[in-house]
Amino acid sequence: QSSINGFGTNAAAAWTAYSKIDGFFWMIMSAFGVAITTFSGQNFGAGQYDRIRKSVKVCLAMSAGTAVFLSTTLFFLGSFVYQLFTSDPEVIQEGMVILRLLVPFYITYIAIEILSGAMRGTGDSIIPMIITCVGICVLRAVWIMVAVPYWRDIRNICLSYPITWSVTSIFFTVYYLQGGW
Repeated sequence: QSSINGFGTNAAAAWTAYSKIDGFFWMIMSAFGVAITTFSGQNFGAGQYDRIRKSVKVCLAMSAGTAVFLSTTLFFLGSFVYQLFTSDPEVIQEGMVILRLLVPFYITYIAIEILSGAMRGTGDSIIPMIITCVGICVLRAVWIMVAVPYWRDIRNICLSYPITWSVTSIFFTVYYLQGGW
């Protein structure tokens, strides 16, 4: 947030409004994550491991469809959604830069929520927590400290999100496919 604030009040207001818009996506993905956690836990307890794998595929497909739908809708109609939070055209314009940069990459986040949820349902919560902390929090902080000073632009800060989502999704996919959880 402090990096965003350095770009002025319009950028801070645009980021705040984007965060509220973005919250819709996160609530929906979180619901998918909770659902797969519950389903995995029930099937793990029943020894139905094949149903866990099948449900992960179904949940990944459902969340991918949702991510594509929301990304497309927000990409093209985001300015109307921004008007729910502000009437300032400069803030909306700045917000659309943020929105159009980030929403196409929403799909890169789904593996984090779904795969970690499936693993948590089987009782493996430590490794998913570590993967998330390192892939999202640590990597993003490193990006802000290293990359932003060389290219001081709000888009550079925004890039930290899809980069960390992608890297963390790769970590989760590798961990999920190697099994043992």
